[in-house]
Amino acid sequence: MSFVGKLRADREKHASAQDESKRLANGWATDMTTREKVDASLTAQGIDAGSIMTESFVDAIGKLEAIEKMLASAELRRNMQLREIKRRRAIVGHALRQASDQVIEGEARSVPAIQ
Repeated sequence: MSFVGKLRADREKHASAQDESKRLANGWATDMTTREKVDASLTAQGIDAGSIMTESFVDAIGKLEAIEKMLASAELRRNMQLREIKRRRAIVGHALRQASDQVIEGEARSVPAIQ
């Protein structure tokens, strides 16, 4: 077999192993028979599901921190917008009360425009 042929065979073998790993990972989460098979294989190698979950969490912690930062930023922007809405409502409310008082007291010649 040529060098290129060996490379192709290795690539196909690697792709097949990846496909099998994905199938087993998905099956572990959804199929009890597959879960038992995977757990038995892991136990034979001295690994338990808890250690895999822990390792997965450690691998994902950077992504989780990034999501947490995005959420905090979004909450900050939301809170700033809510404060601005409250401030503008107070301004409009004050202007409307003044205009209403002027109308009631007969002092208003025209209703002021609200900006």
